[in-house]
This record gives sequence, structure tokens and C-alpha cells, in this order.
Amino acid sequence: MAGHSIRINTVHNNRVGRRLLAANVREQCKCHGVSGSCVTKTCWRTVPKLEELASLIKKKYEKAQQVILASDSFTLIVDKKESSVLDGRLSLIGTSSANTRREQRFLKNKVQQAKLASRSELVFLEESPDYCLLENENSSGASGRECFSLADCEQICCSKGWNTRKAIFIREFSINILYRKFVKNPVDANLFGVVMLNVKHVAERLYDTFADD
Repeated sequence: MAGHSIRINTVHNNRVGRRLLAANVREQCKCHGVSGSCVTKTCWRTVPKLEELASLIKKKYEKAQQVILASDSFTLIVDKKESSVLDGRLSLIGTSSANTRREQRFLKNKVQQAKLASRSELVFLEESPDYCLLENENSSGASGRECFSLADCEQICCSKGWNTRKAIFIREFSINILYRKFVKNPVDANLFGVVMLNVKHVAERLYDTFADD
């Protein structure tokens, strides 16, 4: 059953992606004529740039709806606590003789609309594990992670702070030095000689490691 739920979820998201792409298809035109005149015009439809489409998908990803599979095994229902409010109102109508059947039908439709997954929104079945916490076999927590940029450390270390450590690395390698008589600047190796030197390269590097949880 779990595999079936995943397939239904995937099919839904694939359709959302195709609708999003189709909704952002644009028409482009090019004029043909002498001296820039537009005697004839050729038009065609084009899809948005990959970066633009990725940005649109990311926005939908950030507001994706958590869903469950309905009893018919094909319908995705939004797993929201807010929808239970309408269920409560519907039960109150059933106990009051002053309310009409029309009101009952209206609220039943509202309940169904609130629960059905939107055809234009991405959905998911389960929350992703919190990779900042050491609580399951899929995550080792944030302890011991390394980051090499202050801009990345905030996210990689889950905003819990980090320790900065300075290290010096020494390594040997060969370099090519291009030379020319009376000229210090490197020039074309096809005209002048190439000298092979073995040197030691010393590099200092700052890298950050998050402290223990």
C-alpha cells in the first residue's frame, strides 16, 4: 500500500509540474523586412528558461501540502487540522432542526473542497527527517560537520553555532615557469624555454567545524 501511495503522490506532482510549465509558455515573434520593417512576422511558443522554471517549482515546494490517501485508494486528501473545523460545524447542523438540507449540502461540499489536494500544488506524504537532530538512523546530527564559508555554515550547522579552526597544509608539486631573456614576465612557451621546478606550497585555510550537540 505504501508503494501505491508513493505512485499516486508522484503522478500528482508530475502533473503539477507539467501544468506549471504549460502556464508559463510564452509567445516570441521575429519581424522580417527591409531596414528593420516588419513586413512579415514569424511567431513561435517557447518554454521559460530553466532557472526561471526552477524558481517557480521551488516556490511551490516551499508551500507543499501534506496529504494522505483516501479510502478509494486514488484520491489525495490534505492532512490538515484546519479541515476538522468544518467537520465540527457540519455535525452541529445535523443536531439543529432549524438548519435546512441545503445548508448541510453546502457545508459538505466545503468539507470536501478543504480536504482535496489542490491540482496546482505539490504534495508529500511524510515529513522529511530533521537532519539537524541525532534521532534516527538516517541522520548523524549536526555534530562534526565541516563548512568552509560563513555563508554556508549558518545552514549546515543548523544555526547552532560552530568552532573555527585554522590549519596549515604543506604539499609538494611541480610547476612550469616560462621565461624570456631580459624579460621577467612569462611569455609563449613555443618561443622560449620551460623550466620545471619542484617547490613546496604552503597554504593556510580556515575551516569551521560545528561543536558537539
